[in-house]
Amino acid sequence: MRSLLIVFYLLLVGRLFLLDGVLEPTNDEGLWQWNARCEQWNLPAHGILHSALSPVNHAINRVLFALVLPSVMAKRIVCSLLVAAAAGFACLRLVRRGNAAGAAMLLAWLWLDPYLFRMGSWAILEPLLMFGLVAWYGIGGRRELSVRDALMLGVLTGLLIGVKLTIIWLPAGVCASLLFTKKFKELAVFMGVTTGVIAICYVSVYLCVDHERFKEIWRQHMVARTDPVANVLGVFRGLPDFRTAFYAATALLGGGWCVWRAFRSGSALGAAPWAVIAGLAALATQSCRPERYFFPVAFLSLLAAMDAGLFRECHRRVVALFLIVAMCANVLWWRNFVISPANAGGWAVHEKLKDAAVGRIIAAPPCLALDLRCDVQPTSMGLLALPADENYHPDVLAVQIEAAEPTSGDSRMTAELIRRQAVVTAKGFYRLYEAPAAPSPTPAK
Repeated sequence: MRSLLIVFYLLLVGRLFLLDGVLEPTNDEGLWQWNARCEQWNLPAHGILHSALSPVNHAINRVLFALVLPSVMAKRIVCSLLVAAAAGFACLRLVRRGNAAGAAMLLAWLWLDPYLFRMGSWAILEPLLMFGLVAWYGIGGRRELSVRDALMLGVLTGLLIGVKLTIIWLPAGVCASLLFTKKFKELAVFMGVTTGVIAICYVSVYLCVDHERFKEIWRQHMVARTDPVANVLGVFRGLPDFRTAFYAATALLGGGWCVWRAFRSGSALGAAPWAVIAGLAALATQSCRPERYFFPVAFLSLLAAMDAGLFRECHRRVVALFLIVAMCANVLWWRNFVISPANAGGWAVHEKLKDAAVGRIIAAPPCLALDLRCDVQPTSMGLLALPADENYHPDVLAVQIEAAEPTSGDSRMTAELIRRQAVVTAKGFYRLYEAPAAPSPTPAK
């Protein structure tokens, strides 16, 4: 079994790094690095303020870009390492606890996971959360939490919320576990440290940026998405998409198994199962429930259930069958997300933008322009960007036409370039508008 585990783990790591070179269209990837890129080269961010939503991610990007030049590839490699380390540490823990079959099933789940296939090694937030949750569970999964454990868990929890605010349900699990076991001193330490770390993360960004823009970003992502009654009722309307159903089913399976096992043995629920329950409840109150919000809940539920013995008695042939099915599913993911003609064109547009970066005005999606050391107006980001300046007239415009909704600013820039008889080139998800080069001035006689 261990040899099989090693083989499939190495295959997973190889797949992660292979995907780093695939520039599949996405607008979120570049947005989460845009502020760090602009600060590194002292360039205007044009209203993009994703550091307000993820201070920890921003700090990591600033350190990374101080060591190497800003680029999509640099952060992708870091994220691949984080995912590989998280999967490796989780499987190693399970093997040491006598559940090698559970470790293999965890690998099979990661192979099956359609979201991880697309974004597990991309430069966004889920790799950070995945690595952090493995470390978090290493402490939070203990039966008895000491004051020192509560302190360390508070630091980790605060940092994870500093990565992504939507994981605010995580401390609820620890608090519930400590309350039911009457660990009031540990509870006070945990909440004090967690609150302090969260405050440091977000206040530090608030003090350094436009306060009004900071508050508007938070309003869009918090208050504007929360209507508990309407959103809970919305859970029962229609079927979820495949990826959301995949994670919801995983969370219910893992969380339900932990609850059943605790009820059967008469033991108290640990912090992780309580956190999973709180996570599902929190998601039910939100109008925005993309599959990536379910990912950390599902992953944590698997860690808790398998650590408690789920699949320990699973037959070796059944485990091997799951691994084979998971690998076969990757043929479908590869066809849909990588070699599909609609996904092509990103690198070609990127090269065009690099050629145009000298002496020309550029507007482009952030994922294509991170390594351009010049002023770039970000495009195709829906509500995430401020409207483009009425007087901004680019010479080269790349618009992301399917993965993101063009803004009114994008439309104005497109109309202006068409008026200037721009050459339009279709490249997969992108449209590249390139104005004719200005004629060289006639030398004076």
